[in-house]
Amino acid sequence: MSLRPKSILFVDDDEDDLNFITSAFTNLGIQNSLHTFNTGKELMEALMEGKAGNPCLIILDLNLQGLSGLEILDSLRKNNNYSKIPVVILSTSSTVEDIRKAISKGAVDYIPKPYSVAGYELIAAKLASIWCS
Repeated sequence: MSLRPKSILFVDDDEDDLNFITSAFTNLGIQNSLHTFNTGKELMEALMEGKAGNPCLIILDLNLQGLSGLEILDSLRKNNNYSKIPVVILSTSSTVEDIRKAISKGAVDYIPKPYSVAGYELIAAKLASIWCS
């Protein structure tokens, strides 16, 4: 059993979304550390170098510059060190096809992005309590 605090990793290339999720965690006083990344490459490097804490959850945007959220999800699921970490897709897309692809590739949930900090607070509270308590 690890004594390191559990962390939540969030990958999004939109600064507003990074700020919204960071504000949500701060406003709610969520005890898990939040690590944010602008690209999948940054996330994978942090994981491999042990700089991402002890992740209990990874939240991915679907439409990222460089590696897409689905490509990152594929990489995580193929790596024995990260294959068991729950991954949630948080995206502006709500098409059935995107949702189906994400779930079939191993995402545990798919959530459309909200339009307010209050919406992000609801999502942050739900995800932290389900996956990181």
